[in-house]
Amino acid sequence: MEESSDAELQEPEASRASPPNGEFAKISRFPRKSPLRSSLLKRSGRNRSPATKFVSFSTQTHEKKICNVTDCIQMMQNGTELIKLRANIRQFRRVFTLDSDLSHIRWTPTNKKPHKAKIAVDSIKEVRVGRTTELLRAMENYATEMQEECAFSIIHGDQYECLDLIAKTPEDAKIWITGLVSLTSSSRAGKSQHLWLESVFDEADPDKLGCILENQAVQLIKQLNSRILLSRVKHKVKEACILNPEESQRGKVTRSQFVDIYRDVATRPEIYFLMVQYANKDYLSCKDLQVFLETEQGVVHFELHLKSQFPK
Repeated sequence: MEESSDAELQEPEASRASPPNGEFAKISRFPRKSPLRSSLLKRSGRNRSPATKFVSFSTQTHEKKICNVTDCIQMMQNGTELIKLRANIRQFRRVFTLDSDLSHIRWTPTNKKPHKAKIAVDSIKEVRVGRTTELLRAMENYATEMQEECAFSIIHGDQYECLDLIAKTPEDAKIWITGLVSLTSSSRAGKSQHLWLESVFDEADPDKLGCILENQAVQLIKQLNSRILLSRVKHKVKEACILNPEESQRGKVTRSQFVDIYRDVATRPEIYFLMVQYANKDYLSCKDLQVFLETEQGVVHFELHLKSQFPK
């Protein structure tokens, strides 16, 4: 039996994710009350203690900000309490963490053997945002006040098993969704950016030393993107220079560090999450962009405008 902070419940076999175009089985009726119902209610009406620390994508100065994907990864490694759904809408509070080597996500406590209470990152097929699975849709029948933005699902394994999760806040959900998509993304757009940054570095390193000076790296990043805060770039570059283990590389930035620093300081998490939400990847196709602009921004005749800009 698996112990829960609210009740002792037994976990059945892993649920399966329904095929994208498949029909879902009929959902049986479930009891209106749940021992964990209170954790699913909106928390906007509660007063936070001044000493409470929490994570948010917003720009409030008193909150701990998540500025980029690296911050999301760090928060995932620190651990987050999520509600794990099982068959019959049984719910388990679990602390989910990402391994330091980014290879697996794990949850505790569990009655399973440790090697079974985990999912390999490279086995993740898809990260779905919102109530997109059978179990999460069934939640609407008796937990109507659960925020849509708190729900997400991880589709994994050769059998497309489904792990349905509910975060306490939309911010926690965004952190995990953004981090997981970043870890599992193998898009051509991401690879192209990586190759482009490496070529920029190589041009600045004509002698093929494999590193450039600290000030040179700062200037180069600012040339690539003038909107990035100079103070943030300097901080990240100096941090990388200090971490170099070899004496010959002290005060210098290596090729891989340059790529990581640029992607770190140039990533806007709110934009990244929009791409994840609308395309389930770290870039938007023209069709994805059209859907976003028409549904969220109210843009009309976008397709005609696109054809005028990119004629065949």
